Amino acid sequence: MLLAREHGLKEVWLWALTNHAAALSQSGRAEEGLGEIRSYLKTALQIGSRINRTEGVARLAQCLIALGRYDEAFEAAIECILSDVANGERFYEAELYRVSAECCFRRAEYEDAKARFRRALEIAQKMQARAWELRAAIGLAHVLRKEGHEPEAHQLLAPIYTWYTEGF
Repeated sequence: MLLAREHGLKEVWLWALTNHAAALSQSGRAEEGLGEIRSYLKTALQIGSRINRTEGVARLAQCLIALGRYDEAFEAAIECILSDVANGERFYEAELYRVSAECCFRRAEYEDAKARFRRALEIAQKMQARAWELRAAIGLAHVLRKEGHEPEAHQLLAPIYTWYTEGF
């Protein structure tokens, strides 16, 4: 991050900032991560950069979920889907649907959660983005399991797990 900043590579610095914020959030420092993500989004807007905005909003939503602020996270993801994704920035579309589904799941809105996880899964499959496909499938499996549909959850995950040879 420092090197990008020293050399005036604003967009590279901004991208690194989103990754740093995500790491903070995942290590139990979500409030700090949230501050960095908000700084990223504000700075990106100020310099007129829309590159990776969907990634930034997805990471913002993840920080908000980590803080238990599901309504805010859901609103951020949906707003981004309706604006940025609708205008062609589709790179993080699957992840935006997944985080919106996670919010629905945490609020016990299981039908909405299933529909959004399925949409995330469909988008990830079209993109051939296996990591996002795995994340969406795991989320959907959690909902199915919560509803007592463990065999269906297993059927969903079993073929996906065979792609991976390490880490399980």
